[in-house]
Amino acid sequence: LSLLNGDERRPDSRRSLSLLALVQRFWHVVLPVFFDIDCKVDIEELRKCDQCIVAVHPHGVLSLGHYLVISGFHPDLEKALPARRRCALSAGVLFKVPVVREIALGMGCVDA
Repeated sequence: LSLLNGDERRPDSRRSLSLLALVQRFWHVVLPVFFDIDCKVDIEELRKCDQCIVAVHPHGVLSLGHYLVISGFHPDLEKALPARRRCALSAGVLFKVPVVREIALGMGCVDA
């Protein structure tokens, strides 16, 4: 795998459904211990759309919302927008650090 092959510019270039499943299980165990997380999703409205943008604002210092959208933390979000169809815009610097790059690509992230 190369840092210069441009995979970060193509959605689904190296998405790993196994990695997504692992991250989802991790978040479901760890996050409720530290945070009271709630998600409001109108499933029927989202299902009507061919494409949509999920915006998390404000994300503050800890961009937790970004991870929740990538991993599909909430079951309603996963039903409306399955992880295999989502990709997340991510900071370009993530794709410069080898291990972080592989995780981001495995999660379906693309360079913003």
